[in-house]
Parts: sequence; structure tokens; C-alpha cells
Amino acid sequence: MRILGIESSCDETAAAVVEDGERLLSNVVNSQIDIHAEYGGVIPEIAARSHLEVINPVIKKALSDADCTWDDIDAVAVTYAPGLIGSLLIGTLAARTLAIIHDKPLYKIHHVEAHVYANFITEQRKRGAKHAKLLELTTSAQTREASLSDSLRDEDCLSKASPAVAKESDEKASRRAEAVVNSSDLELSLPHHQPTFPLLALIVSGGHSQLVLFQNHGNYQLIGQTQDDAVGEAFDKVAKIIGLPYPGGPAIAKAAELGDPRAFHLPIAKLAGEYDFSFSGLKTAVLRAVQREVGKDFTFPSHELPALVNDELRHNMAASFQYTAVKTLVDKTKKAYDNFQPASVVIAGGVAANQELRRQLREVLPIDIDYAPIQLCTDNAAMIAALGYFRAHIDQPADPYDLEVQPSLSMTAI
Repeated sequence: MRILGIESSCDETAAAVVEDGERLLSNVVNSQIDIHAEYGGVIPEIAARSHLEVINPVIKKALSDADCTWDDIDAVAVTYAPGLIGSLLIGTLAARTLAIIHDKPLYKIHHVEAHVYANFITEQRKRGAKHAKLLELTTSAQTREASLSDSLRDEDCLSKASPAVAKESDEKASRRAEAVVNSSDLELSLPHHQPTFPLLALIVSGGHSQLVLFQNHGNYQLIGQTQDDAVGEAFDKVAKIIGLPYPGGPAIAKAAELGDPRAFHLPIAKLAGEYDFSFSGLKTAVLRAVQREVGKDFTFPSHELPALVNDELRHNMAASFQYTAVKTLVDKTKKAYDNFQPASVVIAGGVAANQELRRQLREVLPIDIDYAPIQLCTDNAAMIAALGYFRAHIDQPADPYDLEVQPSLSMTAI
């Protein structure tokens, strides 16, 4: 069963084809990191407009890379929750329209749950001659696909964009569309086998930090979560404090390689919830420590700190923060493992790419973990398509005429 997955929950426009929930045939991602880096975070209006500009080329490229026509696709899976409402609307409208045009069943996918299913992809299609990485921005001349473009442009979610946001030039739009990354041209280091149930999943990203115990596909229990900042958000905020660029996760990881993780003793929050996390106090402890190190008190504005932070302080604080944030996650994961004795453990989400997290987990867990490749930890459509296969066996297809996005939907509400 071949599933076309579509992902647009935040600032990546992605499409992929996955066969039987495990075999990667194509994986195309258009990243907006270069756009949002100058703002220090994702701007929702800009993200939605970028999705609109590249959604058709990305989907067409995913089909082309998989050597598939629509006759080869058995179903469409799309992220409908959670995420930025404008971004979600672009992906779901594309998926709904294509499902109607090509008469394919449509499956709605929860983005956070899907991150776990990156770990279920264990095979990849061997590539022949390399496909061209860039596609023309114009849509197909076929009337059916032109109608998709028209329906997307008519959406109210983009009609209220501020004049400053709407001023982006055609030249910038072209450069963004040329940023398509095709992971199916790469030889990915995939897990050797799919995880077995019961499964303990640590899901960590810019918007989510939670521990979930899966008894089977679609049967899971949320046992712990952050009580304030997600760990990825804390990485971004600390990066700003010490003068590192967005996104904070990779920037801190790189700076930490040159620092001493024991240079600063930072706190780990004690919470009533046995498996819950908190990163707000850790972030504040970093802020106060940096203010103290540069000779300022707590009233000194955080946005003025980077100019006073030297390389030694930056590297040491990055290493100390990363060590403590990761230890927070690992301690709770180890406790959950000891109490529930799952058959397998996976880490999922963008922060799952962090090598310090992988190192600490290897040290404390008595079982081996097959980690998903970094390309499948950050937002992508391969995980959407993989989960779509399993959801197709337990769910009824969604009605493409009335599927609505749900920007704040928790996994527990599915």
C-alpha cells in the first residue's frame, strides 16, 4: 500500500511516498529556516505564504522521485493537527483537493503522533540516476491541478496578512522554492527493524515534550509532559540569551562541543508528576547566570546580553545547558522505562537529532535503541505517510469535503 504524505504544520513544506508503512520511496522537504532565521523564530503569515508558493512543486517532486503516478498511490495522509493554522490549512486543502480529484481515501494525521512513526521506516528505495532537484514554480498546465492552486489562493487565512509581510519579492520566492531538499537522493541510516510493543516514546521538539506509552498502533497513554516550555523552545530561548542563531538546537549543540558541561551547575525541576518535565526554571537560571557572569543584575535586558558574552562563556553555558536539559529528559525516560518495562524505546521529534540526548540514553538504558536518521527527526512527510498506513487499518477515511484543521489538538483527544 503506497501512501502519499503531506506535511505543513509549521515551517517545512513536505511530501513523501512510503510503501506499507516501512519503505521510503521519496522524501521531499522545502525548509523555511533561512527565511525565519532573520526574525529569530517562525512568523506564521510568512510561513503560510511560503507553503502556498511551493506546495504543488513539492508534491509533484515527491511523486516523480518515487516513480509514481496517481494510479500507483493508494491513499493520501495529511497533517491536520496541531500546528500553525495558516500552515495547516495549505497542506490540508492541497490533500483534500487531490483526494477528490484523484478519488483517493484521505487520512488525517496528528503531527506529534507521526513523529514516532519515523522510527518505523526501515527500508529505502535504491536510487538510479539522480533526479533534478529543482522544479519550475509554475503549476502543471492540466486543468485539474490549476484548480488546486486557485482554491488555495482564495483562502481567508492569507487575506489578512500585514502589508509588511506581503511585500516579499518574487526573487525571494524563487530562491525559497529552490531550497527543496530531497532526502531520497541520500543513503539514510535507517533503523534495522521496526519497534515492538509495548513501546515507550520520548517525543521532543520545539512545541512538544512528552512521554507516551504505546500498547499498539492507535492505543497509547500520555504519561508525562512539559508543564511549561517545550525543550526545543528552551533551546531557542537560551540560544538568544547567549548570542547564538536560530534554530537554537543545532547552534547550541555545535557550541557545546567547545564548552565544559560542568562549568555551571544548573537546576533540574522537581515536579509532582512522576514523568513530567519543566524547562522554564532552567531557562531563567541560564539568564541569571549569564547576567551575573557579565557583571549585570537581574534588571539588565536579556536582548542586550549577547553583546557582552565572550566565546568562553557562550561555549560553557551552551554545554552546561544542553547537558542539564538532556539529563532532565533522560532521567524521566529511565524512570518510565524501569516502571513500565516496555519492549522498545524510541525518541522522536526535532530534538531527537541531538547527539548528547542519544549518548545519555545509551548510557542509562539496558536495551539498544535504533535511532531514526536526523533527516526524519525534524518535520517531514515520510513520518506522515508511515503513520497513514497504520491509520488506514484502524480508521475510516476522512471526508475530504469537510476535514477541518485543529491547531491545538492534543494526542489524548484523538
